[in-house]
Formats: sequence, structure tokens, C-alpha cells
Amino acid sequence: MAKIKYTLTRQGYEQLQREYDQLKNIDRPAMLKHMEEARALGDLKENGAYHAARSSLAMIQGRMEELETIMHSPDIIDEAETDGTIAIGSVVELIAGQETKELTLVGEQEADVTVGRISADSPLGQALLGARAGETVMFEAPSGSIEFEVKSVK
Repeated sequence: MAKIKYTLTRQGYEQLQREYDQLKNIDRPAMLKHMEEARALGDLKENGAYHAARSSLAMIQGRMEELETIMHSPDIIDEAETDGTIAIGSVVELIAGQETKELTLVGEQEADVTVGRISADSPLGQALLGARAGETVMFEAPSGSIEFEVKSVK
């Protein structure tokens, strides 16, 4: 079976590492302690605090395993290529009508549209890959076709 590579920027990799460290060194031990305290309350069949802690611990464990998988085989992009084309790691300024947006193209694992980090695998990300400043890109959104002018690429 082929090994999956996860494309991450250096910043994204470091952020995932910090999240993993938080889960491993702080959140998981605190939840284990909480489980022990809940277990000491008695009957586990009807002990809501114990079952809630157990469920939370399972979510922490699951996220830790997911992060371990991602961090085990990353393809880390230190900086975007500077030949003027948009690639993962590029900071792109786009113009649509009167509105200007600044977006950073990242790997799927670190995408967060609320802070302007879009996945290169998204429809907009795919449309932007390889484009240059001054070009117009179009992509299909659920609401229809949207056109952007690429103002700058850093």
C-alpha cells in the first residue's frame, strides 16, 4: 500500500506538533485523572462523569493518532517558490469586484478559511495553483462561477 504524504507548510507542521504536545502532556493526563476521580465515586453503570470522561479520552486519543499519522510522513513546504506562480505556501491577494482578499494556499490538514488559509485541494485552491499576478482565475462555487483577479503573489 502506498504511503500517504501530507503536504504542510513549516508553520502548519509546527502548529500540529504543538497541538499534539498539548494533547499528550496536558489534556490526556488531566482526563485520565478526571476518569480516576469519577471512578472513585462508585457504580460505573450509572456514573455520567466517568462515561463523559471516557468519551473525552477516546476523542483525545483519536486526535493524537490522527496527528501522529500526519506528522509521520509530512511533505513540508518551507516557502513557496518565488518564480511568481501560485503554489502551496503562497500568500495571494485577490480582487473580486470592489473586494480584496488575502489568502494563503496550504495543505488540506491546515486549512482554515476563517483565517484565510485555504486548501490547495479546494475548488478555489485548484483554480489558483499555477496562476500568476495579473491573471484572472475562475472557479465553480455552490452559488455559481466566481471570478478573481490575482493582484499579487508572495
